[in-house]
Amino acid sequence: MGDFFTDRKDPDAAIAAYEKSLSINSGEILPRKKLVELYRMKDQQKAQEELQTLIYIESFYDENNSPIPR
Repeated sequence: MGDFFTDRKDPDAAIAAYEKSLSINSGEILPRKKLVELYRMKDQQKAQEELQTLIYIESFYDENNSPIPR
């Protein structure tokens, strides 16, 4: 749904949709990347916080986005 709202130039609805998606599965990378980009337009502090979370989550994946065995 986030992509749908982004395509329709409704960033507030897109942010809400990506946040809902991440509330269901907080480990997803792509919705979080898109959320960072949307936050960069509206709220630099939230963008930075989400970016730090994204960097942490990405540390668990290899270059092919496959989980790294631990």
